[in-house]
Amino acid sequence: MSVELLIYKLNDILEQKNYKIRFKPYRCEREDSAMTINGSQYIYDRHIETSSMCVFLFGNNIGKYTKNELNLALENKNEQPSKKILVFFQDEHEKYEGGNLTYFNEIKSNVETDWFNSETMLCQKICVAILQMYNIDCNFKVENEVFYVDNTPFFKV
Repeated sequence: MSVELLIYKLNDILEQKNYKIRFKPYRCEREDSAMTINGSQYIYDRHIETSSMCVFLFGNNIGKYTKNELNLALENKNEQPSKKILVFFQDEHEKYEGGNLTYFNEIKSNVETDWFNSETMLCQKICVAILQMYNIDCNFKVENEVFYVDNTPFFKV
């Protein structure tokens, strides 16, 4: 996924700029065997509890496991007020109905939420959010799906 590659490229830039911040993406697809073979989310839940930042992506449906993981991150934020939680919804939230819309409305006051309708838009919004949340001093822009920091290209969707 492009988001994961973006994070690794952003790590390189932060290292070059001497920021002591490192992001390590975890996706449930990587932990599949732990969840399907053992029937447990223990490992994945520990990542959520120990991370200083969690990013959640919702497509057309808010899945049961992802909803539980987001709820765990929100509970953990009470113990770690500096924890940053970003939630991105595919398409504008008005398209969510019933329980999904109710859930969206419940969480949006507790986390940073936004929407996306393309991979480029998602990558751009995640990058901007990270740079702003951690006060990274740089000039960031996107032109023709190419991402630039300080006028140097570093990523293409």
